[in-house]
Amino acid sequence: LIGILHRIEGTAKRSVVNMKEVEHTLAQSFGLAVEHFNVSSLDSPLSQAQKFVRYRVIFSAHSSQLANLLYAHPAAVVIEVCVDCDPVFRILGESLGLFYVRSRFHIPASDAPSVKNSDVQVNIGTLASSIRPAVEYLRAACIHS
Repeated sequence: LIGILHRIEGTAKRSVVNMKEVEHTLAQSFGLAVEHFNVSSLDSPLSQAQKFVRYRVIFSAHSSQLANLLYAHPAAVVIEVCVDCDPVFRILGESLGLFYVRSRFHIPASDAPSVKNSDVQVNIGTLASSIRPAVEYLRAACIHS
């Protein structure tokens, strides 16, 4: 199951403006169903954990909500997209043993004062090529489990 995380709090939503194309690419590449989810500061830690552990693939624009990767399935694939972002969540994910894809250099889709806070127009070709190793990893993990 693929979980697409949406940021619902904060001043910069960092939405993916071409989500339907992204959804299609993820579903086709991984051969899994897609669900949308969010977490908020109002959710209990247990609720946040239950949301994150549910997915084998977690897709998100760069967001502080990725700190919840602490609760991710131990063999999860994480795909973070951004225009230009700090590697903090990649470092967290990799330290937890997660397969982490940080897909960068997508197109800013808003007039945010900072490119880092911009909505994102995902370049589908860039996304598809950056997730290829993750698809192979997940296929191999499923064969051996």
